[in-house]
Amino acid sequence: MYYPDSFKKPETRQRQTSRCSRFSMIELLMSMSVLSIMMLLLFRYINTAQTTWQRNDSRLEMIDSQRVVLDIIERDLNCAVASSLLDQEIGFYVPDPAQDGFVAAFVASVPFNNGASRLCEIYYKVEDNSLKRMVVVATSVDWDFFGKTELSEPTWVVNPDSTYETILQDGVKELNMSFFVAQADAVPIGSGTVIYELPQRADIELVLFDPHLPNPTAANLLLTQSAFMRILYLNKLIGR
Repeated sequence: MYYPDSFKKPETRQRQTSRCSRFSMIELLMSMSVLSIMMLLLFRYINTAQTTWQRNDSRLEMIDSQRVVLDIIERDLNCAVASSLLDQEIGFYVPDPAQDGFVAAFVASVPFNNGASRLCEIYYKVEDNSLKRMVVVATSVDWDFFGKTELSEPTWVVNPDSTYETILQDGVKELNMSFFVAQADAVPIGSGTVIYELPQRADIELVLFDPHLPNPTAANLLLTQSAFMRILYLNKLIGR
């Protein structure tokens, strides 16, 4: 026989209300599953955002680094000197990186802290993923470039006692320089060549990668690798 709630005992109504307010095991499992999926999606979003931020930060760092490096190289090349005067020859050497170990060797007028400028031998090379630059001044025991007319590597290119300074520490894959006698030339000056005039054009390629990768495998380094190019037009005269 059916009794309305108003005729039921208070204990019976309280027992039924208490039974209805509890969660079943299936409901708890479903709630935990939904919460786990939401947490997984949230963690994945956070991880993606952090990875993107790190890539952008590394990209900005590489852009700043290449700007500094290419500005230094451009300044040196703009101050480069070559001469074909008798007994005062100054050659511009296009090295073979595989054989010589460096990618540039020339003489330039370099300013110092006291405001004076001196003729210096300048070299660039990439070693241990770092870009290094050597400047040999007239007071060095290795100073010797006047009157060198050899058609092969001039003696002033060999400077074993001089030390290199690091311009960019780590993150350098390679540095390539191509020099052209005329601005419109398509074929660069061959490696191991000495010319006694300044080239009219220089193509500089700098390849950088992210040195802060937690897992620096070859594949990961290739993903972060970027190449930067700068073309310089050196409108100089012979004998400058």
